Amino acid sequence: MKARRHEGAKARRLAASRRRARGFTLVELMIAVAVLVVIIVATSKIFSTAGKVTSLGQATADVLQETTAIERQIRSDFERLAPNGVFAIRCVSIRNDINVPLGPLLNPALPDAAMIRADQLLFFTNGVQSIQTYRQDAGFRHKGQATAARVYYGHAFQLPEARAVDEQPGTPEQVSAHDPFMDLNNPLVPWYFDLAEYNMVWTTFSSDSADGSDYTTVEAGALSANQPLAPQWLLTRQAVLLADDGGNEVVFLNNNRSAYTIADDVVRNGRVDAAATQLNDIRRAITLDSTGGFRPWFDPSSFTDDQRSVISNDVLFYPRAERVAPGMHRVDQALTNNVLAGACSSFIVEWTYSNGVGEVLDDFGVPIWNGVQIATGREQPWFGLDADLDGDGNFERGVHFYSDDVWWNGAETILPINTMPNNVEELVIDTPELRVYEAF
Repeated sequence: MKARRHEGAKARRLAASRRRARGFTLVELMIAVAVLVVIIVATSKIFSTAGKVTSLGQATADVLQETTAIERQIRSDFERLAPNGVFAIRCVSIRNDINVPLGPLLNPALPDAAMIRADQLLFFTNGVQSIQTYRQDAGFRHKGQATAARVYYGHAFQLPEARAVDEQPGTPEQVSAHDPFMDLNNPLVPWYFDLAEYNMVWTTFSSDSADGSDYTTVEAGALSANQPLAPQWLLTRQAVLLADDGGNEVVFLNNNRSAYTIADDVVRNGRVDAAATQLNDIRRAITLDSTGGFRPWFDPSSFTDDQRSVISNDVLFYPRAERVAPGMHRVDQALTNNVLAGACSSFIVEWTYSNGVGEVLDDFGVPIWNGVQIATGREQPWFGLDADLDGDGNFERGVHFYSDDVWWNGAETILPINTMPNNVEELVIDTPELRVYEAF
């Protein structure tokens, strides 16, 4: 019996040992955990990639929707072009490392030598339009309207650190907006960078001024005016209504008056959208000097007193706009009215002509000036700032200076008297860091 009990105990121990042998070893567990980690990582990468693809698709759809709306707006404006206005194009090409070493690259995603475009387009339109900037409560007074407007397309400078408007205690009819001091010798541009701070002013808007003295400025310290990187640049459409108030108070702009001219500081600052002037006033200011004498179209001895300089310096400029208004007051909210796109790192303007534009006939219908002659059967030429620093032309996109007629079969220019005498275009600045090409 003892032998049988011993054999039974031995059998139980053997069975228990066999049961224990069915479990996983530590090495097997580690391998299983490693495989599980690999599966989790692979799965997360699949979900991450799917999320990025979805986000990219949504972003592409947003861009397409945005560009469609912008194109529709541009076409609508072109349909109402004023024939007696000015049409100005300024092509601006900035090297990506223009601020290096004091500042960062304009676009860190591009090579140092890459050229970034910040072109400007300005023209005048006819047609009844209403203002958008209005200070009083809705229904207090009707919004003003005008039959002509100055329309600008291009980038804007930003001051996201600027303070909100200051409502004067006890005088609710006055508010002071925090604006940059307009130093025309050191203007703010979308690529501006300076280690020194930029001077600011308080621009006071008064709603009870009856003598037109409602805009005053006082010093307001300084702040950094360094601009955001190019991927955060704002594309804007600034429409300034031409509404001459006859020297009196205008009740439809901030309940006060409009800007003095389209070059007024409050227009540059993006605060107002009406100017106390008309198209004939603008033409007179461009063509006549302060004594009433005729300005030449181009005067090489003067860079400030010919017609082209007046257009370039006084009519065409980068306005201010903000992605987010500094405050909730309407005077601050006006800074966001002109924004078309909140992330536009490059804006390029190029143009072309149809064959025969500028043709002049005599009394018998015989051409005395052929106008633009473009060879049939050849690719349509486009004009603007070529992308090569050596000026040989952009072969990929076929864009050349208008004066480089050798590239487009020797086409004749438009009769000067029908446009502006001489110098239809001009390369104003040509350096490795900055190139500016103007066509008016």
